[in-house]
Amino acid sequence: MDPMRWPRILAATALTAALVALCACRSAPPVAAQAAPLAPFSAVAVTFSDHLQQLAASDSRLATDDIASAVTGELSANQLYAPAASGGHRTLAITIISFTDSLAGNTSVLGFSGRNLALVGEVQIKGDPAVSDAPFDVHARAHLNSRTAGAGTASLRDLYARFAVLAVASLRGVEAPPDAGR
Repeated sequence: MDPMRWPRILAATALTAALVALCACRSAPPVAAQAAPLAPFSAVAVTFSDHLQQLAASDSRLATDDIASAVTGELSANQLYAPAASGGHRTLAITIISFTDSLAGNTSVLGFSGRNLALVGEVQIKGDPAVSDAPFDVHARAHLNSRTAGAGTASLRDLYARFAVLAVASLRGVEAPPDAGR
């Protein structure tokens, strides 16, 4: 065999191995066992960490009731909210531990400026001895375009809705749908 062909043969072999590995990674994942159905919640309680309480005192957009309303709405949409549940009192306890609001850039287009928002919360199921899950964190991000000047004037409704979608998807053990706003 011609010694000049060896580099081409080795390159072809390496390329074939890479393609086989790539195809193996793209194959369908094994079907996971179906999780037990999640019982509905009878209440949603949202609190702020000490740092967020101080921030909420100066930023009227930060409101526990608004976050609870968004989460309650998402639970209802997934048939996971029953305020008068006869099976016991299960509360979804959420502690908001971080909120950031930063300018997305230093330009304004047609009077609109962009802001990057992030909300981090710790979620835990309370009142159900059968569920011994540790709390889990939810990290929600949203981009806000606004014509208003300053950081503290635009609504956080989209950020709260995204937080609710992510929290309920985590509870259900499914992947959250992509953010439609991005």
